[in-house]
Amino acid sequence: MNRLTAVILVDIAVNLPFAVFLFKSFVSTIPVELEEAARIDGAGVYKTFWMITFPLLKPTIATVAILNTLTIWNDFMGPLYFLQSREKDVILQEVYRNIGQFSTDWTSLFPMMVLGVLPLLIFYLAMQKMVIGGVMSGSVKG
Repeated sequence: MNRLTAVILVDIAVNLPFAVFLFKSFVSTIPVELEEAARIDGAGVYKTFWMITFPLLKPTIATVAILNTLTIWNDFMGPLYFLQSREKDVILQEVYRNIGQFSTDWTSLFPMMVLGVLPLLIFYLAMQKMVIGGVMSGSVKG
């Protein structure tokens, strides 16, 4: 209780199965002929992974990173259950403290909401280029 390790372990346990499912479903669509051609050219297992499979996985890695980051950043109940001290609160808990039953502290609420959304927006815009690039490279025939 009252340790960030507990929240991190719970987030890993919740998000890992989804990531494994996405990676497994994508890796199963990679043609075996690509790996066989690399093996014929003399590439080992690790070189095949880093030169053939990993570049094809970049859109999936970006998708998993975006979805897991959004899920973990917007998690309210996990930190609420495990963290009792105010010093370890997440931004959503501080936003929630500004909303009362009879009054709302609007002057503190809006800057905290911007602080809560801005890092996600920047991260999403940076990763979106990778997702779109991966989708476009997979859609071109030739």
